[in-house]
Formats: sequence, C-alpha cells, structure tokens
Amino acid sequence: MALAVAIWSVASNTARDEERRNRHTEHYALTSQQRIKTDCLNREVVAMSQCISEIIQSSNEEKRNEADLQAQKGMDRWAFWMLVVSTFSAVVTSVGVIYVALTLREARATTAAAIRSAVAADKTLIEAEKATKHAELSVTLASEALIATDRAWIKITCDAMTDLIFEEDIISLSVQYTYENIGDSPAINVTIFQPEIFTDASKAIERLDEHVETCDRTQKYNSVINSGIPMFPDQAVSEPFHFVLDTDEFAARIEEIDQYQRDDAVGRGTLAPTVLLFATYRLPGDEKNRITGVMFSLRWVGLDGVAFDAKPKIVAKDMVDLSSTGFGSRLS
Repeated sequence: MALAVAIWSVASNTARDEERRNRHTEHYALTSQQRIKTDCLNREVVAMSQCISEIIQSSNEEKRNEADLQAQKGMDRWAFWMLVVSTFSAVVTSVGVIYVALTLREARATTAAAIRSAVAADKTLIEAEKATKHAELSVTLASEALIATDRAWIKITCDAMTDLIFEEDIISLSVQYTYENIGDSPAINVTIFQPEIFTDASKAIERLDEHVETCDRTQKYNSVINSGIPMFPDQAVSEPFHFVLDTDEFAARIEEIDQYQRDDAVGRGTLAPTVLLFATYRLPGDEKNRITGVMFSLRWVGLDGVAFDAKPKIVAKDMVDLSSTGFGSRLS
C-alpha cells in the first residue's frame, strides 16, 4: 500500500513538473523572441547573427538548468518515498518477526503442555492397569478363598495290616490305604495312582516330584487323566496293598547314606522304607488338576529317629510306626 501511495505521489508530481516545464518552455521562447527583436534586429548582419546566437544559447542553458532542477526534484521525491516504503517495510517486517516469535513461543508452550498431558495420560494408564491388576488379584483371592472353604479335599491315610518281615532277599508289608473326601463339595475325575515303596524318603520325594510334573504337563496339554471316579463329601475309597522291597537294594542304600554321616550319628546303619500314595482330582467347574501326595515312613514305635537295618527279622505290626512325613507331601 505504501508503495502504491509512493507511485501515485511521484506520478502526480511528475505530471505537475511536466506542465510547469512546458509553461517555462513557452516563456523562454517568448522571452527569446522579445530579446531578439529588441536587442538584435537594429544591428548589422554580423552583429545581429552573433546576438541571436548568444540569446538562443542563453535560453537553452536556462532550459537545461530547469530540466536538471526538475530531474533532481523527481529523484528527491523517489528517494523520499523509497525511504518511506523501506521504513514501512522494516516496521511491518519487525511486527511480523515479533508475531512469528510469539507464535513459536506459543507453539513451544502448546507442545510442552501436550507432552505433559501425554505423560499424565501414561501415568493415569499405568495406575489404571495397576488398579485393574489389583482388582483381578482381589477377585482371584476372593474366589480362591471361597473355593478353599467349600471345595473338596482328598485325605490319604495308611495303616499296617501285617507284620513287617525282613528276609534274606525281600522286605514285605501289607497295608490298608484310604482316600477320603473330607471337603464340603464333590471331587470329580479322582484318579488314584499305583502305591509304591522306596528305600527312603529322598527316593520317594523324587518320585513324587515326577508325579506332580506329569500332572502339570498333562493339564497344560489337555490332560488325558480324565476318566477317574467321583467322590462326594465323606465318601472314602479303601484298598489293601502288599509291598515288596529288595533287601540288597535296601542294604546298599543304607551303606551309601552312612558314608555322609558321623560315626556317632543317630540312626546310623538304619533307614526308613517309605510308602508313596498319590491321587489327582478336579473341582466341579474347574479345569485345574488338584493333587494329594503323601509319604509314609516306616519306623520303630517309640524310637524317634530310629528306623530299621537290613538284617532278617519280623517286626510286629503294632511295633511299626507308619506315619506321614509332612515335609515331602504335596497338596493343592
């Protein structure tokens, strides 16, 4: 806009200067004619010619001076308006720079606010996830607590039915084992595993851990242990079983363990044969396999920590302490 005003002003002044120059040209022509009539016509031919030439030269000089003056005025006007336009442009540019700076500052502030909002949103999301996990855990714990109070529980007991006989080649014992649902709801798919006897508790624990691992693995791959019997509360299953253990294996195990015991250690030279009973079952509406595994160690009645050596003998059944070992049992 300032440039348009400058062009209009310069053009207007140029037109006025042109008009003024035309008037001056006419004035110079009349003045020159008047001077020639007055000063030159009454002279001789040579003098008259020289006089006319001087008057014309003087008139041309004045016209050139007037043209130079008008040109200088035009240049001054252009310079002035260019200064005005440049100043106006500088002001506009400064305002624009300030506006851009303010815009950038607002943009940075907006970006920082957006970042803070995103961080706050992430924290809120994390807190929400934590709250969800806590809620899920609370529901799981409440459900487990409810199941624990009303669920089925399989209890296993074992009693000696005959004397414990140590012969030259075998060790034998007949027992009566009982699996009983002592819980408040039915147990389904109850599967009772084959009873086993081992030279000592550590061997029985190894076998028990194998049972537990197999149970977990078969559950993971859609267990094939799914054709057991149901057991209602207070219902029991009881069966006799006859165990046979190799005497040489029992004696070798005693010698192996004695290598790690002091000479005066209690129970040195003896070992407690261990019976393992194991069962799996499920709760109604639950696909998880539950287990009950119990080990029963054979010891002398009344002699804490003392078990049996491998020498031939007959131990009356009322002298056999067939007690469960809680440290090696499994229950879920």
